[in-house]
Amino acid sequence: VDAVADDLAKMETATSVVLMLGSPEVQVVFNAHDRTELLHILEHDIACVDGVRRVELHTAIDIRKYQTGFASLDSSA
Repeated sequence: VDAVADDLAKMETATSVVLMLGSPEVQVVFNAHDRTELLHILEHDIACVDGVRRVELHTAIDIRKYQTGFASLDSSA
């Protein structure tokens, strides 16, 4: 899971890569300009990463609030 997350984090289109408890084990947030780019990212970037066994797509159609700046939850920080 760590290696998959590290590989996904190398994607320029990825804005967030998160290790999760449960399923899915890794969540990737990325931006696409249109459906063609969306399919390219799914088929050529994400699905081709060694260790990716399943891809689920959830598409945001509107963002009502997006806030950053919270403290790290990493216990080593």
